[in-house]
Amino acid sequence: MSSSATRGEADSPSPEVEPSVLVTLRVKDSEGVRITRTMRRTDKLRDLTDFYLAMVVPAAVAQGHVCRPVGVFMHYGRSVTGYETPADYDMDDGDEVSFFPDRVMSLPVTLTVKDSKGRTVTRTMRRIEKLNVLFDLYHAMFRVPWPQGLAAASVTRTMHRTDKLQDLIDFYEAMVPADKYCDGECQVVYGGKTVEGEKTPADCEMEDGDQIKRMSSMFVTVTVGFVSLGKNIEHAHTLRRTDKLQGLMDLCSSMMPSRYKHGCRFLFDGRFVLGSQTPDDLAQEDVDMIDLTCY
Repeated sequence: MSSSATRGEADSPSPEVEPSVLVTLRVKDSEGVRITRTMRRTDKLRDLTDFYLAMVVPAAVAQGHVCRPVGVFMHYGRSVTGYETPADYDMDDGDEVSFFPDRVMSLPVTLTVKDSKGRTVTRTMRRIEKLNVLFDLYHAMFRVPWPQGLAAASVTRTMHRTDKLQDLIDFYEAMVPADKYCDGECQVVYGGKTVEGEKTPADCEMEDGDQIKRMSSMFVTVTVGFVSLGKNIEHAHTLRRTDKLQGLMDLCSSMMPSRYKHGCRFLFDGRFVLGSQTPDDLAQEDVDMIDLTCY
């Protein structure tokens, strides 16, 4: 009786095995890098994408010199967001997630620092590198100390898009009461335009992570505008009110050399602008426009 029961139990089908709660996924990129990680099907995919990014540029990110690579993660044609889980994408064990970098952000760019003595330092760097790498090189090459009392002070505050920006300005002033970064009257600037405290982030079309700057009124932001291929192009430049505008002209010519080969002219309020003039000479205010016309 007992032996028969034992044989019956042996002949009966085994209970169905539950699918594993773990899944092993792999991230691959165009550089041939392969990163593998085992995770729960219910874990956020942010764990996987952050693990890949940390493995690709760990040292540079830790030093603060390089931002995380910019791009998109894809799984069989679908964009992968860090807030979803492997289960949300029906991912199976061994599936691959592809990382496609933003090629524009990855392209190298050559930048030059030129000081008032005519000394220059040039460095080719990736677009995602912090500019402090270039500035540090300049100070190291010429043993020029960083200006005292001009280090940037910054504060961060999360707020509603409908909150008045005056709340952020007041918060900054409370955190940095002795504002040594502004001598005399100061102004708050966003995107080259003076920010009014009564405005809201929504009014200024601000995005998450945007920055506004507090600077001395000794500076002015001038916009150079021109037409290219039927489109209106504008570049905003901040300079001292006593700076010669020749520096601004030279900067524009270095940015767009092909437009300058036949000559050009700068106009403000219908008058020719001379390189020897300053914003104060022209009584320029923030967001004033200098029109650029090339022959």
